[in-house]
Amino acid sequence: MQITNKQKGLWRDDPFLRYIKGYSELENASFTNMELSVEVNGIQHALFPLREKPIPDRPGYCTRERDYFKIIIAENELKQNLEKYFLEEHFSLNKHLYGQNDNLGSFFGMICRQILVTGRAFYAINWDAVEVNQQQYILPSDFKPLIASTMHILKKYGYKQKFSLVTYLLEKGFKDYKNEKKKPRTYWFNQDEIFFCKYPFSNKTPTKKSLKYLPKIKKFHNFTLEQLKSNIEVTNHHFPLERARHTTVTKENRKYGLARSKIRTNFNYLLEYRNVNFTQYYDVYTVIRYKKYLNDIRNYIIDEFNKQIFQPLRTKNNLSEIPVLEISGFLTNTELDLALKDFTEARMSFDEYIEKIVKHA
Repeated sequence: MQITNKQKGLWRDDPFLRYIKGYSELENASFTNMELSVEVNGIQHALFPLREKPIPDRPGYCTRERDYFKIIIAENELKQNLEKYFLEEHFSLNKHLYGQNDNLGSFFGMICRQILVTGRAFYAINWDAVEVNQQQYILPSDFKPLIASTMHILKKYGYKQKFSLVTYLLEKGFKDYKNEKKKPRTYWFNQDEIFFCKYPFSNKTPTKKSLKYLPKIKKFHNFTLEQLKSNIEVTNHHFPLERARHTTVTKENRKYGLARSKIRTNFNYLLEYRNVNFTQYYDVYTVIRYKKYLNDIRNYIIDEFNKQIFQPLRTKNNLSEIPVLEISGFLTNTELDLALKDFTEARMSFDEYIEKIVKHA
């Protein structure tokens, strides 16, 4: 086995580009607990969640797995080797294949997070000679993440990574001290050297759509702090504290609940109830909508993986057919639509719906 570590493209931030393109605001909101981290993290980790899998020869014991995937190709030996390389988490040859992610499921989860926030995810692909079970293949040896704000899509030609002149001149990391010269400011990639995904459902990401509701979220949190302080400092008649004393929690809770509900609608996420009442039907509908949304994101990322990874893999290895990555273990959109129809037409009770839909992966 021979895997070379190519240095093409840089995993380096460009704060200037990130700021002027608005990515800083989006990313900060996605990591802040009181803003959008619950929605972003929730969808990221629900995409391919760890699940308990019983151990056949040890009754009562189970492992925590993400074994949702299989590779479809007629040649059985090739199928086994590709599944071993791409899907087996502890296979010695694919260590760090997915960067800091431990397996394909968590790698897809990270891509999901990026497209929910900035709308774009770029990974540089290193294609190298790899030996699997004494068979030689040309396979990706590394998916190296690249900062989206530095990336440009060149129609029909590939991709370009270009850092701003501000960052290039100010950041010491561009200096190659060993060779006493500057690293390049621009890097070029062929089509098959980048794995690229974008938010597929609209030009605006859920995070960007939700920014306008954050002032109301912050206002509620400030109100709770002011009300707590007003109760402690009873002789302090500063206007914000006086206002908090004469404002009901129920009223502010409702404003918060409406703002949070609008945010979660943008994310197709499960709703949070703060003095906002919904019918049981709408409870059922939001869960169905959420699970269908997860299916749509999964299908999009897997389709792109098949097109951008397995199609070039076929060419590079002179295979007779294209391998296809497939998933199982989730209710399909058709099954979810039928469940909603059964519930609406009273053929399924709420308890049956909980057992069949809510508790399913």
